[in-house]
Amino acid sequence: MVQLVSANCVGQSVTDSLAAPFTLKGIDGKEHSMQDMLGNKLTVIVFWATWGTDSIKMLDDLQQLYGKYKNNGLEIIGVCVEQQVITDSIRQKIVDTLQRKQVTFPNLIDHELQTFRLYGVIAVPTTFVVDRSLRILYKLSGYPIVGRDQLYDFVLEKIGVKTPKVVHVQKGHEPNKEALRIYNMARLEFKKGRVEAASRYVARANSIDSLFANPLLLLAEIHLSEDNLTEAAKALERALKLEPKSADALSLKGLLLTKQGNTAEAIELLQKAVSQDSTKAMAHCYLGYALGCQGDLQGALREFSHAELLSNDDYRIPLFRYKVYMRFQKMREAATDSVKAQRLREASTIHY
Repeated sequence: MVQLVSANCVGQSVTDSLAAPFTLKGIDGKEHSMQDMLGNKLTVIVFWATWGTDSIKMLDDLQQLYGKYKNNGLEIIGVCVEQQVITDSIRQKIVDTLQRKQVTFPNLIDHELQTFRLYGVIAVPTTFVVDRSLRILYKLSGYPIVGRDQLYDFVLEKIGVKTPKVVHVQKGHEPNKEALRIYNMARLEFKKGRVEAASRYVARANSIDSLFANPLLLLAEIHLSEDNLTEAAKALERALKLEPKSADALSLKGLLLTKQGNTAEAIELLQKAVSQDSTKAMAHCYLGYALGCQGDLQGALREFSHAELLSNDDYRIPLFRYKVYMRFQKMREAATDSVKAQRLREASTIHY
């Protein structure tokens, strides 16, 4: 039985999981088996998409790695997870991207995202490092600076060309354990729709550890859900003082600006948040909402699609898309998303 590594591991070395074999069509239209493409020593499998800023950065970096070390037993396989259905125009976009970036390692297209789901991918890009026995030796979700350095050091060590350097990570604020426990309870209550209970837990967590930004972000999220923009702005201001570069804080600030009618500023901020961390589903969702409010339905739907690739069980994504459809008076599509949002919300309440 194939056991896949947990999808929430980031930059983690693992040796007790096996990669599931797959066969996909390449950009040449022919079917290729992953097992026939393995490197003599090591294989890097990267799930990517043309719409992901970090994916494009990773293509550049992996191409450099491939050019230098393909003769040292290293193989790289790209799996493009562009979207559920691959049309001729989408396929051409993928090909054009690979040609523009001068990518020479093999790339396959994951039609209907079956391999994406098989591997439990939740962020794009996500990278697996496997040996010839299909053991998953390493997994990296997203493309954080420290994580990618550790990934490349790990690969170079395994193919015998380098001893990995020691990476010193500068840690941020370490939250009080009790504050963290109470904050998690607040998130749970909010997900169940019990706003008053969530707000009380947030206040307790903040009183225990005033330097812990997450309770303030959740408080802002609660206020935004109630359209209490004044209080949301106050909570966000406090959170941003603690973590000015937080992608979550920037995303919520973008949503606030959209609700305030400052869509141009919101879009600029949300694009910055997505560029900073393209694995944040809600950053894409809020960007889609802002684009929709500005009148760009196609751009909005594109961002909502990206958000669902990263998180296909979050009721907020169809909820915000419903609001955009209503703006464009697309009643049938809006009704579908309204039902979907309600179903996902009920499911989250049951599971939690």
